[in-house]
Amino acid sequence: MDLTSDLPEVDDNSGLEAISWVPDSFLTSKGFRDENTDAAYRPSSYADHGTGLYFVGLEDNGMVYAYALDQYGEDFTRVASFAGGFATTMELEFEPQTGVLWSTCDNTCQGRSAALSIVNGKFTVNATYDRPAQLPNYNNEGFAIAPACTAGSQQVVWANDGNDGGHALRAGSLPCTAAPRADDGWHKIGDGMTAGVSGIAVLGDSDDVLVVRDNKKAGENRAVRVRLDDGEVEKVEPIAWPDELPVDLEAVEPVPGRSGEYVALASAGKGFVFQLRGLRLKVLATFQVPAGQPGDNYESFALKVVRDRLYAVWADRGQDVRSSTLYSAPFDVARASFGQVKAIPFRVPYPATDVRHISDVEITDDNRVLVTSASDPGDDGPFDSAVYLAGKLGKDGSIGLATRELARYPGHKIEALTCLSRSCDQVLYGTDDEAAGGAVLIGQF
Repeated sequence: MDLTSDLPEVDDNSGLEAISWVPDSFLTSKGFRDENTDAAYRPSSYADHGTGLYFVGLEDNGMVYAYALDQYGEDFTRVASFAGGFATTMELEFEPQTGVLWSTCDNTCQGRSAALSIVNGKFTVNATYDRPAQLPNYNNEGFAIAPACTAGSQQVVWANDGNDGGHALRAGSLPCTAAPRADDGWHKIGDGMTAGVSGIAVLGDSDDVLVVRDNKKAGENRAVRVRLDDGEVEKVEPIAWPDELPVDLEAVEPVPGRSGEYVALASAGKGFVFQLRGLRLKVLATFQVPAGQPGDNYESFALKVVRDRLYAVWADRGQDVRSSTLYSAPFDVARASFGQVKAIPFRVPYPATDVRHISDVEITDDNRVLVTSASDPGDDGPFDSAVYLAGKLGKDGSIGLATRELARYPGHKIEALTCLSRSCDQVLYGTDDEAAGGAVLIGQF
């Protein structure tokens, strides 16, 4: 794809030198502005551009340009432009764990680096850094940061265009920075290990949502009612769970056609049909999902009526090389029983490490099957998540796969999603960020 016609005319060897990709999910959560509309960037305005924008740096003037690139043709649209921090820009690197866009200069700027973040809708330089004292002022034109944190540090690599001393690459380190939490557009509903969101459902009688939590011990909350105002958390009210306490609730779903009734599923496959009126919860029935694969660990459950028949869809989360399994079957709410089960394996290409291939599932009004995937390396992260169109629920309850990535959400472990409209162009996500607690975010496709 040739961007030359959209860029300033420059001398030979003074053109584009830097490139980095930034996910739409991050840009929208930070209120990134589209210079074409002078309003908040909306990914849906740029058909077939994928799930993020490409940022390129021009050596001649130090400017950075953001483009939506047509994934199926040669079309492109410039969305924004801004100064990279130096008279010349030689490399760009987006760090998802911190939300920082790094801009670097070569020996003409003494090898300095700039850290940019989004302020009032625009990437702005918030700090500049000298090169490491041990690193000579070489013609470094490449810079990369490893995503993994080891013993409090992340490896960084510089690429030397002059191959000084017979070496093209030199490595150093940066101190790890905690992944962004509720200051990146997400709104917290609680702090600490017991305040995560493992399942979420819109309450039909109000604008509130029901959140279930994967707590396991006596005295730990299993559910809360959350009041939202334009995505911001106004109130969080605990719901007492009567009688037998569930262990590790991972999903909750409203029952179609039965106002005030819901189904929640625990990781071991035990389900609860219950009624909720205000803050009063009454368990109506319990069940066990049909036996699946050895080692199944369930994190999702959805219900959908197709041709006047109610189907349940649930999934084992999978783990790294072990694929997830998507299950579907007719479901009789009154008897809390299942019909014949269909199963299909499922896995995602991203996240690539410590991945749970399905952390929740939702079915849209037109029977599209949406799933979230999450990377969970441990209680302190760093976490990562992605959202996929997995396929479609057929008239016989089978799931036909046609996987396509829709969005990425670095820095959080999404374990819950629910549609906020019939078209599902808006969704509500919930995170279980372990030690950092739980948060919610309204997202758009």
